[in-house]
Amino acid sequence: MPGPMATAAAEACLRKGMDLTPYCLTGPDADEKEFTVTDPDTKRSQKVTLVPSSKADSLLDRIDAETLSQALAIDYTHPSAVNENGEFYVKYRIPFVMGTTGGDRDQLMDTVSSPSPHFCVIAPNMGKQIVAMQFALEFLASKFPSSFEGYSLEVTESHQKKKADTSGTALAVISSITGMVGPKSTFKTNDINMLRDNKR
Repeated sequence: MPGPMATAAAEACLRKGMDLTPYCLTGPDADEKEFTVTDPDTKRSQKVTLVPSSKADSLLDRIDAETLSQALAIDYTHPSAVNENGEFYVKYRIPFVMGTTGGDRDQLMDTVSSPSPHFCVIAPNMGKQIVAMQFALEFLASKFPSSFEGYSLEVTESHQKKKADTSGTALAVISSITGMVGPKSTFKTNDINMLRDNKR
């Protein structure tokens, strides 16, 4: 926090009757400050202290053991922090959900797999409709490879202006669709038309 996705997730937790931990990670160069999360539907609110991720280890001395044992991290961080945050969660056995794309994905998967599997969900999109669409495209690509051979491919994705990386959902969609176009597909990641809305 206070990014829009992390804040929306915190609001949803409050809406469902959950409590937030008293501390939350923010950017590594940000100042520590108090932040109030308010769910617009229920009006339930809770204050949390935003702690720079560069001081993440200090949180373990500030959160009591019982709270920590019940904690689940919801991570919509900057792409540059993906791997460092993953290592932090694994080191302190904190289950997590990560919706951020970017970082070294192979390294992240190694981090959560070894020496023993870590409880986590890592996905480029959490919307059930998008997940269903991705599954359908993956199914089509595996069952009907090259079925769109000879067709051209165009992918446009739209996000808020401050999104720092290419959409993970767009990358997953490209992977599936290029499988249906076939081995002659010349579409590359930098061919994605990325819209960034100034009003968001």
